[in-house]
Amino acid sequence: WHNVGATIRNRGDTIMVRGKPRTQRDCFIKALERDKMNSVGWYVVGTSLNAQTGEACTVLGKTYTALDCFVMTVTVDPTNSLMWNNLAAAIPKGQRVEINLTASVESGDAAGGDIAKQNETRTKAFDRRECV
Repeated sequence: WHNVGATIRNRGDTIMVRGKPRTQRDCFIKALERDKMNSVGWYVVGTSLNAQTGEACTVLGKTYTALDCFVMTVTVDPTNSLMWNNLAAAIPKGQRVEINLTASVESGDAAGGDIAKQNETRTKAFDRRECV
């Protein structure tokens, strides 16, 4: 579904898939239903929604606005600056969003060779300025 959606270039254009017209958003929602960790899918769905009007769509039975989608993009891929810029643009002035970020943390005795890696998740609140 990701590759099918990527072939649709203009918002509002459709492609026939199994006899049904599908928009780029439709295709990327289908891709997210198969892989919720697809940061590009969250990005495309988020950019297809009107953040100012609060337009939303349903992915895996849950309603997502553009802001929600951009939170998902940085949760999945916190190293992608484009995702952070879109998140910053979608956060209403004066508001903050909480994001769960996971990092790999090493602990132990390096000299003795006993180093353990584990993932650590922290929740941090961001406002518009902190995202760019």
